Amino acid sequence: MIGRRAPDKIALERHKGFVLDLRDADLRGADLRDGDFAQARFWRSNFQFAVLTRTNLKGAQLNGATLSYARLVKTRFDANTDLENTTFDKAFVFNTDFSKTGVTQEQLSQMFARWRHPRAARPDPPDPLAGPDIAPWRILERIRGMAGRSAPHTAAGYA
Repeated sequence: MIGRRAPDKIALERHKGFVLDLRDADLRGADLRDGDFAQARFWRSNFQFAVLTRTNLKGAQLNGATLSYARLVKTRFDANTDLENTTFDKAFVFNTDFSKTGVTQEQLSQMFARWRHPRAARPDPPDPLAGPDIAPWRILERIRGMAGRSAPHTAAGYA
């Protein structure tokens, strides 16, 4: 488990030369919102479906990492961020600046060209009135706007 660290503790660790080493880490679905991972090592780490909203990744080493389906909203990168061989397949990226990074055109196309909003990908629900075996009273319910009833009322014991 990764816990939140105070900014002064992070500054002291960096001053002493400590580096957060999460090489080959399985961070699938991790909530890393507002995290400060500047200069951290994430070589070959798996960030599938992770939330990286407002996360600081300046100078981080993401060589070979997988960010497929990750959410990168206002995520911060810089020229020192290593994105070589990083996969962004179907990642949701919004308000994130890659202009100073070494991101490739192929990586950019993975992010934007293939992503679809989950609601857009859902098929229409099946029509309960479809099919040859539909009861005639269901059709009447639909016409009359009485979709809440489950069956027609019978009169005094008649079926």
